[in-house]
Amino acid sequence: MNKQTSLAYDNLELLSELPQDKDSIRLVIDKNKISSVQPSFFDSMFDINDLRDPVNFSFMRMLHYIDECDDDEREILLDLLNDALDVLFYLVNHVKEGDKEATLSEVLHDMDYLVAKYQKKYRKIPFCSKVANYFDEKLNHLLDQVTESLSHCQRYLYMTPTGYELSLEEADSEVVDAGSEVEAEAKEDSDASNKND
Repeated sequence: MNKQTSLAYDNLELLSELPQDKDSIRLVIDKNKISSVQPSFFDSMFDINDLRDPVNFSFMRMLHYIDECDDDEREILLDLLNDALDVLFYLVNHVKEGDKEATLSEVLHDMDYLVAKYQKKYRKIPFCSKVANYFDEKLNHLLDQVTESLSHCQRYLYMTPTGYELSLEEADSEVVDAGSEVEAEAKEDSDASNKND
C-alpha cells in the first residue's frame, strides 16, 4: 500500500468503528484525512457535508486498490467498505445536512452502487448457488422454448386471441347449454349401449 492508499484505509477504518451515537462523534477533517478527537477538547463543529471529499477520496482509492490486491485482502476490504457505508448512512439519516450542491448522501449513494458492483465482481459464490442458478436458467430457457412451440401449434386457448367478448349472461347460458348437450350425449351413448346388449 502506498501513502495515499494507507490514508484511505485509515479513514475507512475510523469511519467503520464510529459509534452509533451521533452526539459522541467528534471528527476533525483536514483535506483528505479524517481524525477522531476526544469529546473534552471541543464540541462537534464540523458539518456533515465536510465528510464528502474525504469519503469520496477514501472509497475511490480503496476501490482502485481492490483491483490490485489478493483475494483474502479483497474480502477484508469489501467488508470494511460495507461497514463504513453503514455508519455513514446512519450519520446522514440522523444529522441534518446543509444545502450544498453535492451532498454527502448523493456521494454515498454513488459509492454504495460502486461497492455493490465490486462485490458482485469479486465475491466468491458458493458452488451450490452456481449449480442452482444454472438449473434455474436452463429450466426457464426450456419452458420458454416449450411455450413458444405450443403457441406456434395454436394448442392452448390462453395463447389464441379471441375475436369477441362474452357478457356474463351469455357465458352462463353457454355453460348451461354445454351442460345439457353433454347430458344428452351421455344419454344417447347409454341408450346405444343398452340396444347393443
